[in-house]
Amino acid sequence: MSEPAADWVPYRLEYRGQWLCRWFSRAGRRYAEPFFEETVTRCLGEPPNGDAYPSLSSLDFLEHAAGLIDPVPPTAFIFHVSRCGSTLLAQLLGLDPRHIVLSEAPLIDALLRLPMKDALPGHGRMVQAAISLLGNRRFGEQRLFVKLDSWHVRYAGLLRELYPDTPFILLTRAPQDVLRSQRAQRGTHAVPGLLEPELFGMQQGEVVGDADAWLGRVLTYYYARFAELAVDRRNLLLDYRLGAEDMMSRLARHLGMEIDASMLENIRERCRFHSKRPGSAFCEVPQQGTLPGCLEAAEAQYRRLGF
Repeated sequence: MSEPAADWVPYRLEYRGQWLCRWFSRAGRRYAEPFFEETVTRCLGEPPNGDAYPSLSSLDFLEHAAGLIDPVPPTAFIFHVSRCGSTLLAQLLGLDPRHIVLSEAPLIDALLRLPMKDALPGHGRMVQAAISLLGNRRFGEQRLFVKLDSWHVRYAGLLRELYPDTPFILLTRAPQDVLRSQRAQRGTHAVPGLLEPELFGMQQGEVVGDADAWLGRVLTYYYARFAELAVDRRNLLLDYRLGAEDMMSRLARHLGMEIDASMLENIRERCRFHSKRPGSAFCEVPQQGTLPGCLEAAEAQYRRLGF
């Protein structure tokens, strides 16, 4: 690839003797699915994707390509502890056609984590280039929201250096509720050994085999980092118990956004359905129970946040 066409977007890294970046064509479509990877999957099955020769570039090309487009600068980065309403909040933000919402883009994750295994000169610039390319202004958009993976709180310091004025939105939920949801279907970070323990402030020898105990330690780390970030007035701390509509209202006030009557009606309608399965009605049954011992430290850190 020598020059990026307007609709071509980088989406993942591949190692072929050196790190390369694979691209796909959006074919004029917005990012509308709950997760970025779902958008990629949908587009890969349609022309001009699926050619015999994949569209690959060097990592250095990311910086070059970013200089040829009109990107929307990040409006906010969304950090979260998982199962706390972040996917629904991203979907609500995406209801406004003036918004680009990147929901857990694999390329951002790969670039952030790559230095753990390989020395990468210009690491920060490549992260910025990737975010610019993913946030390419194609339909007159005015705002870009980057919803990160939960473990990216480890890189909050780097992102603050790269984007000193961009607000961080911090989404939390009570640890017992997060555990209950993870037991039903565990995410990558909730299974011991699937991700580098350094992402959670631990070392290789500290990995525990019990999944609940592991998640307890992960959540303890998340809440502790959120407590550090919450003191920054640029950032906004929100909790699941507020409800999606209230979280959206507080976020809008913090960012100086207006929500008109039509948008509010759309928000309320979207809240009736499941965040990850937009066609399924959402119904949450309140749960009660004794706090498991594996969550005691996490609960103590969560209480520091004021909830």
